[in-house]
Amino acid sequence: MTRIATKKQREADAARRALMALMGGRPAYGASKETCGEWWTMVNRLGEVREREGAQAVVTVVEALKRAHPRIAEMMAGAETGGARIVPISAEELRAKQFAPPKWAVRGIVPAGLTILAGAPKMGKSWLCFDLAIAVARGGSVLGGVEVEQGSVLYLALEDNERRLRQRLDKLLEGGPTPPGLDFLCMDHGVPRLDEGGKEQIAWWLDEHPDARMVIVDTLVKFKARPRLGSGVYDQDNDSVQPLLQLASQRGVPLVVVHHTRKAGASDALEQINGSFGLSGGVDNVLVLKRERLRADAVLAVIGRDIEDKELALSWDAASARWSIAGDAAAVRLSQGQEAILVVLRQAGRAMTARGVWTLMEPDDPELTYNAVKLRMHRMARDGLLAAADGKYSIPLAPQ
Repeated sequence: MTRIATKKQREADAARRALMALMGGRPAYGASKETCGEWWTMVNRLGEVREREGAQAVVTVVEALKRAHPRIAEMMAGAETGGARIVPISAEELRAKQFAPPKWAVRGIVPAGLTILAGAPKMGKSWLCFDLAIAVARGGSVLGGVEVEQGSVLYLALEDNERRLRQRLDKLLEGGPTPPGLDFLCMDHGVPRLDEGGKEQIAWWLDEHPDARMVIVDTLVKFKARPRLGSGVYDQDNDSVQPLLQLASQRGVPLVVVHHTRKAGASDALEQINGSFGLSGGVDNVLVLKRERLRADAVLAVIGRDIEDKELALSWDAASARWSIAGDAAAVRLSQGQEAILVVLRQAGRAMTARGVWTLMEPDDPELTYNAVKLRMHRMARDGLLAAADGKYSIPLAPQ
């Protein structure tokens, strides 16, 4: 069997994080007698040392304590195990083990584990998260009919204040009742960063809400740990998500972090996420919200370890401030492309060559190529949507 972190080990972890913060010149946010246990007296006194003499004095004292007390050295190295040995699980045991079905927040889109939701600024990511949070807390469906599993939700809206949260709630609820079990932490509340007590804030909320179904961190850049001195970009990105990945895995809860995409576009959704592969490769699932000109309002790319990869076309309704699924992205792209060709032919009222159609379409979509229009019209003729004769295409008089 494998070892599970004991209360003693969690206290050592909390003390180590607190001391690392003090040694870095930062307050030990989230540290208390309850979180640090037997280490609290030392942490508290070193906090006073930092206030009186600065971070370097804390470093000097900690180094001296490590030399004098092996157990403190083990704790600072992350080796505080309380004498427990980690025993591997055999293949036979693993195959015989029974696992509970994975939890979902949004069926087929947001499963248990750590998920990144990335998109360009002002893309509507926060509106999407808000809608998901309300739907999960209330139960029912979201995105125009996708089933959710009801449960408590914690939303860390780290770029919003209470006033803006209230405005968004009023907009989305449309005068309806407030869903129970929906809690917020925002910029008005002084939420500490991940390594300064932020992770413990989420853990405490999860302890108090055994029915928790989703946690949202909006945005990652406001919550992630400050980079370690001398660490590379990959390590920094990986460090920013690993504690959340562990927390989501240990608690079996869907945890969504909101992030930005790069300015320059890329064909692969994973490459569109701002940062190195230490970020996208360090999570369980990835959602990329991207807008495509003259296509569906947006496309949501869904990529994950425990979910089927897919691209969903989304429609934005400004009146209700909600996204809804319009269908499979590939199908929506094709149907919109077909409709644009049919519109040109209807307005012309005559048969046209593919180049003639493309010439009329190109001003509205500069990225559209002649070859793409020619191939599409060829396929439409093959499928009976167009009539073809002498190199020209027209709308058939009767369905073929």
